[in-house]
Amino acid sequence: RTATELVAAGHIVAVDQFRLPHFIESEERTELVSDLMVEESDELISLRGASFNAVFDIIEGKLCSYEFDSRELFKTGPDLNFWRAPTDNDFGNWMQMRCKDWKNAGKNSTVTNYEVEEISSSETILKFYFDLKAVESTGTTEYLINSNGDIKVKSEFKPGSKKLSELPRF
Repeated sequence: RTATELVAAGHIVAVDQFRLPHFIESEERTELVSDLMVEESDELISLRGASFNAVFDIIEGKLCSYEFDSRELFKTGPDLNFWRAPTDNDFGNWMQMRCKDWKNAGKNSTVTNYEVEEISSSETILKFYFDLKAVESTGTTEYLINSNGDIKVKSEFKPGSKKLSELPRF
């Protein structure tokens, strides 16, 4: 277009555009061909399908083993985590001090209850309820498990009445 101090008239800024890869979740559901077996003890819940076994720790409220085709893929599942490593800018604005309650909020959480809900013979919801004492709040983690071995995880945080700093991560 027109010349400026930094760029001559007619300078080409870009020559092509391209679409970045992105993921669109399919609405199509895989047919569930086997039943989901649920076994519960005092400390563990095991969910087993034809080709997988998922074991959850009731005390910790998380996945503690996941085997698929007789091969262990996970030895521990996701934790509630509200912290991230501080950056230089975070240190500059004292985030590590201002938000320190969040650092161990997930680690120091306790399971207050859990529910096992059979949706069908091939799908079960396992839901854990947590008390987050450090931030005087509560949270839930819900696992939807099907007989093919698919696990969808959904977490929710519910703030209590304590005035809290911003969340570094959720």
